Amino acid sequence: MPLKVNRTDPVVYTQQDVDNLQLMRTSPILHLRTVLLQFVQGLFWYMPRGNYHWEPNVTETEIVITDESPIKVKDYGTRPCMTITRSSIVLSSLGLDDMAGFDMQTGTKKKSVIVPGNMTINCCSREPIESENLAFFVAEHLWLLRDVLQRKSIYQIGQNIGVGAPSPAGSIVAADQGDEWTATSVVIPFQLVRTGAATPLGQKVAKFIEMSLHRYPTDGPAQYDGTTPEVFHPTSTQQRGASELGQPGVDVSQEGKLRLRPPRIRGRPIPLSGSGMGES
Repeated sequence: MPLKVNRTDPVVYTQQDVDNLQLMRTSPILHLRTVLLQFVQGLFWYMPRGNYHWEPNVTETEIVITDESPIKVKDYGTRPCMTITRSSIVLSSLGLDDMAGFDMQTGTKKKSVIVPGNMTINCCSREPIESENLAFFVAEHLWLLRDVLQRKSIYQIGQNIGVGAPSPAGSIVAADQGDEWTATSVVIPFQLVRTGAATPLGQKVAKFIEMSLHRYPTDGPAQYDGTTPEVFHPTSTQQRGASELGQPGVDVSQEGKLRLRPPRIRGRPIPLSGSGMGES
């Protein structure tokens, strides 16, 4: 997964990082939602007590941060709440057939696309000013600390963030009959990169390699009998058949097993004498 953040210091990956990467491969939208939720929860976890401090225990936390939608206020009371939703995404084309690579031997085609979209954090409160302040606080820290999110295999996030105007929560808060809750939306554009490969079925991954020995076209390779094989050399004492082809040391008595042609110039054979080959 390409990143837009340069890192020079070595980082030791934990089991949670490995699990997040596995989740990114199988379900990138769920991974993005999880990373964004953990970021906002950790942001308010560092806040001191009495200043919107977040705790995993619902009874102890001063602000509720969840991906639940709609928010069930009957379980949370009058405390401010935040919930995360997502808008539609688009698999944007990058070029001809989105092809990033092709293997001629296996027919494997590698494709890559950019997936842009928007994540929305709804900051809900019974006070419009409180809802607006929380929304801007979240947006500002997402912009300021976007490198933290981009290191989680998110190609681009934390730029061009939009903060909406306070408005009735509507369907975000369950059973809000009297329109007592106000929601301010933080719209966060993001981009993911997805790369995959597909190999057609029935393709031959390995090619057959044939080796033919032209020296033994009929009888096959000779079996080793323990003797030292004869090696052709111009000075060899066994020059049988030299007068037939003009080359010393070559046995051409068995026709069809060895077919040698003398060197030619414009189709005419060049006679080579035995003494000349030996002296050279």
